[in-house]
Amino acid sequence: MTGIMGLANLKNSSEWNDGEANKLNNRDIIRIVFVLIFMCVLFFLCGSGSWAQEPRTQLKVVSEIANIRQNPDIGSAIIQQLPQGTVLEATQKQGEWYVIQLKLDEEKILSGFVHESLVTVIGGPAPEEVKIAEPVRKEPVKEEPVEVEEVEEVRPVKIQPQVQESLPVTPEYSRFRVSFSGGMSYVLGGDPNEGAIGLGDYYAASLGESGSGTVSPLRTGYIFEAEMNFALSSKFFLNFGGAYLSGKKESRKKFPEGTYMEAYTTRPSIRSVPARLSISYYPNPVFYIKLGGEYHFAKCSYFYRYEKADFWQEWKGDANGQGSGVFGGFGIEANPSGNVRFFLETLGRYCKITNFSGTDEYNDSTGSQSTEKGTLYIYQGHVSENESYPLLYIRERKPSEAGVSDAKAATIDLSGFEVRVGIRFKF
Repeated sequence: MTGIMGLANLKNSSEWNDGEANKLNNRDIIRIVFVLIFMCVLFFLCGSGSWAQEPRTQLKVVSEIANIRQNPDIGSAIIQQLPQGTVLEATQKQGEWYVIQLKLDEEKILSGFVHESLVTVIGGPAPEEVKIAEPVRKEPVKEEPVEVEEVEEVRPVKIQPQVQESLPVTPEYSRFRVSFSGGMSYVLGGDPNEGAIGLGDYYAASLGESGSGTVSPLRTGYIFEAEMNFALSSKFFLNFGGAYLSGKKESRKKFPEGTYMEAYTTRPSIRSVPARLSISYYPNPVFYIKLGGEYHFAKCSYFYRYEKADFWQEWKGDANGQGSGVFGGFGIEANPSGNVRFFLETLGRYCKITNFSGTDEYNDSTGSQSTEKGTLYIYQGHVSENESYPLLYIRERKPSEAGVSDAKAATIDLSGFEVRVGIRFKF
């Protein structure tokens, strides 16, 4: 009996202990649950600040104008321009480009990319750098989305008062360009034309015949130019280059009324290599105005031939001179946003050069030859006391013999205009 009661008491004691143990386990479970809930709430509250807002890097615009582009590429469209001193915030960096956001008003948010050369870091943690395989991605990176437009909270940026929401978009300009062009040049000519026409009239007056044919003045030629362009700003360029200008005109006049047919042939020519320095102003991307000065290294040549039956005589002269001039004009460019541009340019020019010196050579059908070095002169050759015509020759001394008057150093007039088409490469 005692054994049975002892066993019962032991059983009751065991049930009580099991019940107490069960109660303790339930309390522990409740405590653990409360602790977990408290830790989750605490973790959420502590971490929400960092989730709600991405880390920001404070940037400041250091260039005169910072272009905000749609994509991280120098050829991408400009969506906004910000002046020097504007403070920005960046959340990411892709290569050399910062991802920035700019709150313009309560509803409009500007998102884009700015190159690291245009800004400097003034505070905040370094932005997360995202490596991309290509400079421009049309789709967001899956691992690290760059859809900055989806960010809800954007800290406003202080913009200087003079900056407006819609700033003018200035086209990209290159620092250095090279141009090649060619076209037509028109010159007045000056004394070489006077001498060529004057000698024909001198023969006509001496023979007493008007003759057939006309001695035409030298007016047109061709011109080629190579030029280097250095950007002073987006609208002004400093240009330095050289050109080659050349023109020649041949005329023939006949006098068939005499016993023997006589003829006069003339061929004046002008060549010049001007070195040019100028300034170009672009009021818009496709139109520009150019003003400058030039220094010419010029050469003037003449050729006269007189024929009568089997007899002929020729004069050939080459003279060199130097002088300065000025020019101005305008041009039009095609494809202003590309690396290769085509242009049409027209310039007006004023340039007169005197003091040419060189050599005259004389030959005739009898074998007679002579050479004379000196200055290129223009003077009046008299047929009679009251009738004279301009003549152009290289003479060792200033002409002063009988039948000559008003001798002076000849002037080559390169004043005129030119029209050229060309191609321009930007670097």
